[in-house]
Amino acid sequence: MQIIAGQLKGLKLNTFRGKGNASIIRPTASRIRGNIFNLLTNSHLGNRIKHARILDLFAGTGALGLEAMSRGAEFAVFIENNPICFQLIKRNVERAGLTSKTLLFKADATHLPRNVRLAFDLVFLDPPYYKNLSMPALESAKKKGWLDASSIIVIESEGRINLGSEYFIHDIRRYGSTWITIAKFNPADLILPCEESPRSD
Repeated sequence: MQIIAGQLKGLKLNTFRGKGNASIIRPTASRIRGNIFNLLTNSHLGNRIKHARILDLFAGTGALGLEAMSRGAEFAVFIENNPICFQLIKRNVERAGLTSKTLLFKADATHLPRNVRLAFDLVFLDPPYYKNLSMPALESAKKKGWLDASSIIVIESEGRINLGSEYFIHDIRRYGSTWITIAKFNPADLILPCEESPRSD
């Protein structure tokens, strides 16, 4: 696995392989990662990466946050509770030379600590599939001050997620068994309706 584009293009990231060479984590496939970042830079949203503050929840290897940093994001916070993944992120951040522009927290993304910094411009959620963790993590981020009205939220999931009336959907894409939802919290300026039909690419 490697960074797709930007200043760190081609940088190989550490991953973990267990017995039988079976991965114990599920990093976002490169094709899907590339499509996510195309949507965040070339769609009606404008370029949401440049100078952005990134929050990467269930960060895994840190690939999404590091991809954003490679493409011009200003700062990233990685939240990961798995000790093996936490060490992977630490090594990948060091390999990328981004220690001074990132923070790592070993924490449960569904029970976040209070954010004492500015809210984040772009939030990635890539929780383990079939554990229904997306909404608890999103609600925790909202209640603990990690989000504000300008935050764009990107969720990777195994199916369509009902975000409720507090969130409006900018875009939904389906890539095989993976769904990508791009949404916004409390978006008074949003044009697209919440029930937009998903696109399949």
